[in-house]
Amino acid sequence: RFPDLESLRRSPQAEVTNVHAVAINATPAEIFSLGLQRLSEIRLHPLHQLLFATRVAAGKVFGWDRGLVWDRETNWTVGGRVFFFRVEAIVPDREWVLGVENHLTRTISAFVADPISDSTTMLYNLTRAHFKGRMGRAYWLVIRRFHNTITEELLDKLKRRVEETRR
Repeated sequence: RFPDLESLRRSPQAEVTNVHAVAINATPAEIFSLGLQRLSEIRLHPLHQLLFATRVAAGKVFGWDRGLVWDRETNWTVGGRVFFFRVEAIVPDREWVLGVENHLTRTISAFVADPISDSTTMLYNLTRAHFKGRMGRAYWLVIRRFHNTITEELLDKLKRRVEETRR
């Protein structure tokens, strides 16, 4: 459906492609300015916050994330940071590409806007990962369900924030 995506060009060796989507009553520009640009303000369910904190702690204990920088502020400029992701590319009103690499994976996570009418946009979260060895593949088996749950919650809250702010 999207053969020209920057995120696909940046992840040619990905073994996994994981896609989530939500229809948002807004334009791509509104989704970015009212939602994505304020992503760090979205609060996850307390259980998901605990799981996320546990994952971060495990990464430190086991050394998966050596050199990984975590930033609470959202900086949507190329080279900036959104959580622990680095902003790798921005295609205005189309695609916002984030990347992270640790000792287990090289991952691209992109938000892709696909207008389906003048006032509604499908927003996709496209995650592509290349795993480094058996430990990387085992890591995905462990976190996959968690990743899916967090991504769905994030998209749902993003949708609500954008649509409520537009009113």
